[in-house]
Amino acid sequence: MIEILPESTGKTLAVKATEELTDADYKEVWIPALENLINEFGKINALLYLDETFQGWEPKALWDDALFAVKHRSGFSRMAGG
Repeated sequence: MIEILPESTGKTLAVKATEELTDADYKEVWIPALENLINEFGKINALLYLDETFQGWEPKALWDDALFAVKHRSGFSRMAGG
């Protein structure tokens, strides 16, 4: 599951990942939020916080992540996870 955190402001998107990230998490939350900010600001900052309950990605979610990264590789100023 993915949740947009209240620390998200301006061109910075902060999210928390718990349990397993799914295709739906990417298509319904993560990708639309990232695309909205990229469209508004051009280059953005993204923070992916992996909660202690985080277990990984389902295969389709990994594919969504890879496709998005290739399409928007120049849309990030900074990206962090942990």
